[in-house]
Amino acid sequence: MIPLEAKTEGFRCVLIVLVSYGVLYPVLMMLENSRTTAVAGAVVFFLTASLLFYLSIKQRGTVRGNYSGIFSGLFFWASIGELLESAGFVKIESWMNMPLYFALLLMFLLLWWSGQISSSPAFGNAHFLAIWGLHAYMVNQYNLLGKTHWSTYLSAFVFGMMAVLFAFKLTKAKSRDEAMAYGLAMLLTGWTVIEYLWGWGIVPGP
Repeated sequence: MIPLEAKTEGFRCVLIVLVSYGVLYPVLMMLENSRTTAVAGAVVFFLTASLLFYLSIKQRGTVRGNYSGIFSGLFFWASIGELLESAGFVKIESWMNMPLYFALLLMFLLLWWSGQISSSPAFGNAHFLAIWGLHAYMVNQYNLLGKTHWSTYLSAFVFGMMAVLFAFKLTKAKSRDEAMAYGLAMLLTGWTVIEYLWGWGIVPGP
């Protein structure tokens, strides 16, 4: 029988991270108003992410450690992928950075499969790399092909099906770690579909 607390934690993870996205977005928009505030915010977020990643290692194997990992990944992205990019220091979604991305992804997967990294800090790495990969895929697709190219509709369908699959997997999860992982994956792929809807102008968005 599937433990109820596992599924509950998975759906709680979706809700907590989704609310965090909603709170973080206007803060990022405010900080991006000038280069000075963007850089200052990036430094604060990077230090916060580093502390959270350290806590995820210290608290590994616990739900609290998993959330520390998840939020470390989110704040690393906010620092590097949003604020430093808006300040003009990096162009993280550029196809020229894809070799670095795939090198980091391969390193993470090798560490994970070999058991060298525990679940809590793994959440941090996976969250950061997932946001980066999805963002880079969509931005480069838009830049090279356009926002209404047929491939964007195919991509949205695939990501939508992935979100449904992850939601199903969440309901079958046998541990809290597994449920939280599927919940986060469901949220990220589902959010990507929403961003496609924004790009097509079907729903209002940033």
